[in-house]
Amino acid sequence: MRILSWNLNHRAARRPIPAWIADAIAAQAPDVLALNEYVDARDKAARRADHERFLDALDAMGLTHRQVTTRVGRSNQVLVAAREPIEAGGLAAPDDIAESLPPNFLHVRLAETGMDLVAFRMPAYEYRSRHKKRLSWDWLIDALAAVRHRPAVLIGDMNTEPGDSEQYCGDSLEKMAATGWRLAVPSRGYSWRLREGSPERRIDLAFHTPELRCERVAYSWDFHALDERAAKPPVGLPDHAMLVVDVVPT
Repeated sequence: MRILSWNLNHRAARRPIPAWIADAIAAQAPDVLALNEYVDARDKAARRADHERFLDALDAMGLTHRQVTTRVGRSNQVLVAAREPIEAGGLAAPDDIAESLPPNFLHVRLAETGMDLVAFRMPAYEYRSRHKKRLSWDWLIDALAAVRHRPAVLIGDMNTEPGDSEQYCGDSLEKMAATGWRLAVPSRGYSWRLREGSPERRIDLAFHTPELRCERVAYSWDFHALDERAAKPPVGLPDHAMLVVDVVPT
């Protein structure tokens, strides 16, 4: 099974989705798509048409089963699309840590393969709210114990890189691994950097349970070749690499 995770860089705003975004997804041929930093704009006439075209394109590539989180305030959302039917999972994020946490967390179960998928984006807590990142990681690690002994994948933008200091919750990745989750992170490349010349960061990650084996994990920037704006995107176009993970049952 191929899972594709991508941060669309909507930055909590209703933005257009260029046609080449769907082309980039189709080129990877995923069985499951997990989009984060996505904002559903179908409730706004000015943005509805391109979002509907995007969903039609997902249908055309077989990703016909979809769920999306409910937007809260000016938060980002998460969208999951799959080739097989998906059911709502039993996990939900609390709203007492941060208002932005629930719409950035989506737990689904693939009805045919029985795999649990958690698509997630760790909110970019900064300054006075930085302590909430630790609270969010602690909650996430505890909550995922419910699916720890099932075929399950956690995937998305963790806003944390292996090797980060405790201040930035790098130890939380180690705590996840200590509970039995296996980290899947490309050994080469990077998934994000602030600007040209900035440090390259591997913050888009996946974890899977021992009931699954990761056969391939890679970052892809192939979409840069699809449109001249993609290599130097304005706000609203992806500034993250695609994270592509192939898993099979053990």
